[in-house]
Amino acid sequence: MKHKLIFFVFLPLLISINGYCSYIKGKVVDENNEPLPFATVYIHNTTYGVTTNTLGDYFIELKPGNYDITYSFIGYQSVIHNVELSNKPITIDVKLQSSSTQLNELEIYSNTKNKAKEVMANVRKNRKKHLNSIHSYSCSTYLKNSLIKELINAKTPVKEKAPKDSIEEEILNLIESYSITNFQAPNSYKEAFFGYHDFADTEKESGLDISAEFGYGEYSIVPDNQQLEDPYLLYTEVSSGDFNLYKNAVEIKNVVEKPVISPLSLNGVVYYKYDFEGSFYNNDKNKIYKIKVTPLFKGEPLFKGFLFIEDSTFSLQSIELSISGPMLFCKNFNLIQDYSKIDNNIYVPTRREINYTIKDGKYQIIGNARIAHSHYKVNTSFEKKFFNAELRTYEDSAYNRDSSFWNKIRPITLQERELHYIETLDSLKEFYHSEKYLLSQDSALNKITLTRILFSGIYRRNLFKGNEFYIEPLVSQFNFLGIGGYRHRIGTHFNKAFKNDFLLETDTEIDYGFRNKDVKGNIGIGLTYVPKKFVRTYIELGDYYDLINSFASLTSAFSRSNYVRKRSINIAQRMELFNGFYAEAKINYSNMISLAGLEFASWENQISYEDSLNTPAEFQDYIKTEIRLQLTYIPKQQYYFKRNKKIILGSKLPTFNIIYRKGLPGIFNSEVNFDYIEAGVFDEINFPQLGSSKWNIQLGSFINKNNLRIIEWKYFRGSDIFFFSNPLKSFQLIGPTLSTSSEYIRGNYMHHFEGNILNKIPLIHYLKLSLAGGAGFLLMPSDDVAHGEIFAGIERVTRIKETLLRFGFYAITAENNLQSPNLSYKFGISLYNPFSRKWDY
Repeated sequence: MKHKLIFFVFLPLLISINGYCSYIKGKVVDENNEPLPFATVYIHNTTYGVTTNTLGDYFIELKPGNYDITYSFIGYQSVIHNVELSNKPITIDVKLQSSSTQLNELEIYSNTKNKAKEVMANVRKNRKKHLNSIHSYSCSTYLKNSLIKELINAKTPVKEKAPKDSIEEEILNLIESYSITNFQAPNSYKEAFFGYHDFADTEKESGLDISAEFGYGEYSIVPDNQQLEDPYLLYTEVSSGDFNLYKNAVEIKNVVEKPVISPLSLNGVVYYKYDFEGSFYNNDKNKIYKIKVTPLFKGEPLFKGFLFIEDSTFSLQSIELSISGPMLFCKNFNLIQDYSKIDNNIYVPTRREINYTIKDGKYQIIGNARIAHSHYKVNTSFEKKFFNAELRTYEDSAYNRDSSFWNKIRPITLQERELHYIETLDSLKEFYHSEKYLLSQDSALNKITLTRILFSGIYRRNLFKGNEFYIEPLVSQFNFLGIGGYRHRIGTHFNKAFKNDFLLETDTEIDYGFRNKDVKGNIGIGLTYVPKKFVRTYIELGDYYDLINSFASLTSAFSRSNYVRKRSINIAQRMELFNGFYAEAKINYSNMISLAGLEFASWENQISYEDSLNTPAEFQDYIKTEIRLQLTYIPKQQYYFKRNKKIILGSKLPTFNIIYRKGLPGIFNSEVNFDYIEAGVFDEINFPQLGSSKWNIQLGSFINKNNLRIIEWKYFRGSDIFFFSNPLKSFQLIGPTLSTSSEYIRGNYMHHFEGNILNKIPLIHYLKLSLAGGAGFLLMPSDDVAHGEIFAGIERVTRIKETLLRFGFYAITAENNLQSPNLSYKFGISLYNPFSRKWDY
């Protein structure tokens, strides 16, 4: 309610904003007509300007009037054009000539380095004063995001076979939003969105979300984050990066892996070189110094560019910076940020423009974000619990704002192709939701081809009714490592989305073994019926060969000793009881049957180098009924609701997990009787300029084992010969398999230096390598097992399209009472989640 009141107070003010009425656009090239990316285009003797994009194109908004416009690029002679601008936009293309010298502006100093040191010393002296001058604020925020796809080396945007009424190949995405931004030091944000329009969402296709409830690996009941936004949209809200250079380091999520040292920081002199570029009087009032910032370490993610600093207060008036060194997705990243004075020498950012380029195969994605802040209220008081775990709110009407709302609220001028894109999609809005259009989309996906049969699978979809059916491709149907040799499997999936956001999911699998002539299979049915609370019921039943240790090493996972035949029924109920507190209850009824007596292929006795692992476990068939309760608590879990979905953003505090398993004797003729309890805690810690650490501690015990079968023991992931498995959940030198029927405690730790050492070494930094290390221990007192290991390695991050991979080569040594100490070398791969902004280890 309070947000609504603020909105209606700000709305008349926003509508009355006298925005820019015209603009100048064009291209900046060199003497060979090659585009100059990130050349600067500034109004002479002011801090207002823009930069060109990767193709050398620029777009600068201005009110009608007379202007001297300066075009400049490092290593080229600057050019000044006098322009008389009317209400009609104009185009100016500029060619810059290379120059061996750089001309300083207006006032020249004989020793530019000493002058730069003098200015920057005063800036650092006043840094804390400016940082602490604002402990809280509220402001209105307009944000425009756009992504454009270009063919590399092409003169014009690519339009591959695009129909006349579609321009999706030119502009991939365009998002506008209007919000009230609230901030409280040191780092609390809350945004209330009153307008949000994802224009590409009009024509987005939904895809089949295949869910696997009883899969491989340690089981988590926390729902996976749903990636709602394009991972190439790097700035979606103010908290994505506040670019406050008065802080010692600036975190720029999804752009760089670690915080970037600020040129204004106390240790900035260690990382940057400063040069005085000249000075001028801004609008004939305040004297402005222009300082050039150059990184000293080419392998470190650091800023380079220009700072515009006021003479009397030594406060930032504008910044024009790009990032040098390694970045996660970007080929380049450029930021312009302008400040305005509100009162008592308090300056706040009022305009931001971000340009970046991402290489995507033979294409490049050109991203642009334009942010306008206005109507600041600084150092205001908020209610005690105003800043809570919900970081964003969306009014119901935010998604339904019409063009008249955006025309009134929009403080910037959109480019011609952006306006054309909006007009096209708005005109087709009803068509995109019509049955005719949805059926046309379905027909394209539902088309059966030989390639789809072989590699991608067969779809039958009806978007209008919310139905999706999928048959897995032929390549996934061959199981050459099945029980008894080759087995042929067929997997199908069916989803039904209801208008009330209920979701019905079914997964079916059937397979046939030719050697033993046995048919096996299972079916799972899930229903999500309170999506905001993740309330979901899942039922699975079948007769199939199941893993005893679902998180075994690669060789043990296929060894016949790790399999059992199950005739089972599973019922699971999951929900979020309150924010961050998840619970799942399962009941499992199984008839456990040994594989002894089956006929096996000769190669099945050679899967593992341990002969005992190649022999199926022999036991008397038995029935078990087991209940399993799992609780996971993420304190102060951050989140937001978008429409009817809850989006989880994680927490800065550790995650706690408790598991209780009970074998119920006599229930449905169950023969087992045991109680097992397990507790664990996991956390991730970031150390500025030292890297990041992750740790995991887990302990458990069977407190009752009156009738505990070996299949129900606690199993640990064994070690692989050459593969470095997730060191937070496994051990590297513990042998092929390990289990216990008693108590245990284990701990795992890993630290990534993220280039903080190797990036500073000359020549070595070109390799983009980083150091990592860690340790782990496992104690099982009743089994007389004590294991400890340490490891160190070299890592390198590589990007394949939208996927970031971290390859590592590690040396591991261990000490335990199972085998003599040894040294091993392994290779590992870690994946990056662009939505959670975290690596899996």
